[in-house]
Amino acid sequence: MCQGEQREERGSGPGWRRHAPWLIVLLGLLAGAWSGTGAPGAEMLAVFGRWRDGWFLMHLGLLWVWGLAWLRWGWSISPRSWRRLGALHLGGLLILVPAEFAAWAEWFDFRALGGPLYERFGITYGAASKGAGLRWRGTPDLKVTGFALPDIAKRLAVPAEPVAYRFETDRYGLRNVLDTGAREPSLLCLGDSLVVGGLVPIESTLAARLSAETGQLAMCVAEVAYGPQEEVLRLESTGLALRNRLVLQFAFEGNDLIDSKTWRKWISAGRDAPWPRAGFTKCLLALAQRPVAVAGSLRGGIFTHAAERQVTGGDLVGRREEVFFMYSGARIDRELGELPVVEEVYRACAQRVDAAGGRYCLVLIPHKLRVLEGLVEFPAGHKFADPGQGPSAFAPSLAEFCRDAGLPFLDLTGALREAAAAGTLPYFAKDTHLNQAGLALCARAVAAWLGETGLADFSQAPAAREE
Repeated sequence: MCQGEQREERGSGPGWRRHAPWLIVLLGLLAGAWSGTGAPGAEMLAVFGRWRDGWFLMHLGLLWVWGLAWLRWGWSISPRSWRRLGALHLGGLLILVPAEFAAWAEWFDFRALGGPLYERFGITYGAASKGAGLRWRGTPDLKVTGFALPDIAKRLAVPAEPVAYRFETDRYGLRNVLDTGAREPSLLCLGDSLVVGGLVPIESTLAARLSAETGQLAMCVAEVAYGPQEEVLRLESTGLALRNRLVLQFAFEGNDLIDSKTWRKWISAGRDAPWPRAGFTKCLLALAQRPVAVAGSLRGGIFTHAAERQVTGGDLVGRREEVFFMYSGARIDRELGELPVVEEVYRACAQRVDAAGGRYCLVLIPHKLRVLEGLVEFPAGHKFADPGQGPSAFAPSLAEFCRDAGLPFLDLTGALREAAAAGTLPYFAKDTHLNQAGLALCARAVAAWLGETGLADFSQAPAAREE
């Protein structure tokens, strides 16, 4: 047998006995990766709906090390093959390292490439904002249509049909239809996505409904995921004069404290594209992310709609809909340390509006569980089955602050709960936001309250912009 044939025979690979230990190690690594998840928890996305990013990368690295070791001691590949393998790794590093450095140095944000793919059921309408203390702002004169998945359905992997939407913005990049007429808005509605109302027609947003209820033009000055600080800064960015205008700042009980903390962290970091979230690796992983399915979180409470209710033997019978929840009173109370910061934002905004010749009031939109608790039937063992999990200390604390500061304050919980008790569901079943019925109820309650207090009575028309 010639030497070349002997080398070919040796290169054909060792027998299965030599492979067995390596295969056992591989099975152990795969079992460890599958049995653990890195504790992704609920209400978030994870790689393939199972693993946290760090956990997935750690096991991917272990498999890579195993593969190199197997090639070295299991297969005994030739030096020429090692050189080829080294060149392949070097090529990968020459792509990865500069890409991550570019993201770290804020030269490029890779989320701009990956975002449309893994946010395909979100409403992407804004762009990053440089300066003015805003993380982003809406694009002016925008008209887009599409389908959006309800936020709870997206985050908790609850089956749901995407909702068709039509999204328009005015010359300020805000969700209004204001530029067609000569009237100036008298009511300025500050807030976050609850005021934006992305899943309802623009004619049914809170500002639009408030215009219809009061007879005065109301303007939406709100952006998705804004905290109270950004809401005020967004108002300033419009350059609108405040004289003879009423500023209504809508506080959302569910996540305003969280959004405030997020904004302050962003300001203190001073980075528009924080690494590693803006990096190449994170964005690749984001393409593989799916909602985490957690046992117990996929069940909701059953709500019975009034339009189809019938009383039979003292029981309500009709169409029953499963309703899902994101926030609880305990979850909100964990962020109460941020409340003094938020209260100072409200106080400063009220002082500025008053000094400019306008009026200011604060309106609280409650979270879903506080309104519907006791009006839905939870299955046994559900995390919200025990009563008393809806109320938080946020609402009474805010009411006390407004009394001490002399600020007009309205809590919409009573109006929403009364309607829900009568069989009108004011929230989307699989979303944290108010539906069309809920927004109409809020507008009606706010309009009645403004009429009782006289806050919206102005003898002079508002000016267009600050001089």
